Formats: sequence, C-alpha cells, structure tokens
Amino acid sequence: MKLIGFTIYNAKKYDGPNNDLQLAKAHQHYAAQIPDTIRNFISQDVSLPFDDILDESIGGNSVIHTHNTFPSMAQRYHVPMWEIPNIEVEEEDKNTVRGNSKKFRATQQAYHDFAAEVLQRLDEV
Repeated sequence: MKLIGFTIYNAKKYDGPNNDLQLAKAHQHYAAQIPDTIRNFISQDVSLPFDDILDESIGGNSVIHTHNTFPSMAQRYHVPMWEIPNIEVEEEDKNTVRGNSKKFRATQQAYHDFAAEVLQRLDEV
C-alpha cells in the first residue's frame, strides 16, 4: 500500500483574501495542518514523494467544497449528482433542481478532474 496524497472533501467555501483553498476560516486552519501532520506521522517509505503529493489535495479544489444536499438527492434518486437535472424528480424537489441545474451538472467535471488525478498518482506508484 502507498499513500498517494490526501483530499479535503465537503468543506465550507469562503472567498476571501489570502485564501488559496477558498475555505471557511476553521476549515482553512485544519487544511493547512494536513501536510505537516502527514510528514510527522507517516513514513515516506509508504508514500509517493511528499514534496509532490503534499502540495495540494488530490484534485485541487475539484471536490473540496460542499455540494450541499446534492449527494443526498443523488442517493435518493440513485443517479450521479450531475444526472439529477435530466431525470423526473418528485414535486418537492423540482424547484431545487431547476434553480441549481447548472451546479448539479458542474459536479461531473469536478469528479472527473478528481478521478483523473487519482489515476495519475496511481500510475506513479
């Protein structure tokens, strides 16, 4: 087994100055600690080179920010998040889907970007 990196998932987004990850302050605080924690507690013998994999989370900001209720809705309808606008949903969900259809669809590229980087890192193992 090899460590190929880390990812931050479902964190609260905040656009502010000096905030490369676009994270809320509390999430930014913990995210900044991840690389040093890995360096201090995981042997580089079981990892890809730290200087490469700890620069940023896998996929960068592709899946870092919360998708609100999108995952729950995808589970409810048994389809990927990006397919939600293409299916018939129950009446109570129609306004949410209609108002967020562009955001639902954008999750597909985000997860493709994330998966591509996972595969790239696995190729390095």
